[in-house]
Amino acid sequence: METGDSQIEQTSESDPRPPRRPRVSSQEAAERLIETTILLMREGPFNNLTVRNIAAHANLNNSTIERCFGSIENLYREAARELALRSVDRLADSPDPTPLADPDFALTVRFRAWLLTNGTDPSRFLARNDEPLSEALKNRQLRIHNISPLTAQTLNELVSFIFEGYAVFNESHAINDKIRLNILAMTYAILESLPTLEATLGWEGREAVDVDEHPDTH
Repeated sequence: METGDSQIEQTSESDPRPPRRPRVSSQEAAERLIETTILLMREGPFNNLTVRNIAAHANLNNSTIERCFGSIENLYREAARELALRSVDRLADSPDPTPLADPDFALTVRFRAWLLTNGTDPSRFLARNDEPLSEALKNRQLRIHNISPLTAQTLNELVSFIFEGYAVFNESHAINDKIRLNILAMTYAILESLPTLEATLGWEGREAVDVDEHPDTH
């Protein structure tokens, strides 16, 4: 089949070279690459997220990824960040203890786990207090539970750790609907007791920890 196709190209009277892709602006190319990466992430498997495959699906040259993002790793990071931002947009002001159980955020978690197991530097995905998702979660907890920034930050980190583990490893645990309901019931109880827990810890009015300080390295 490949030989036949090659012969057709050689004997064709038309220009055998592939048609040139239309030129697009850097902004449009970057947006197209991010959307294509997200689409391929959803379709899976993640092994399909190569420079060649992403560029082909976006109808762009392979070199466009480096031109727009500097590296494929930076494109991965921007695609993951875009999914997290979409999760923020859907984050409702409700006492639901599992706001991170959003399909886009779950996909981001699984994707980051795959990248880390394949040798990606974890610092590329280092969370910051001023990230949109972190800010949205912190403000949400402050509004709902009337707790200090320190308590809200600690709670969100705890929920994030739990959910990230669930998003990656839930299929390897024997968990049924009854167990899930028990987990939710316990989580609700913890949320309701936050003011008491905060008082016990002496965290009333305390500000969040600055993650950029890295006190454990001094």
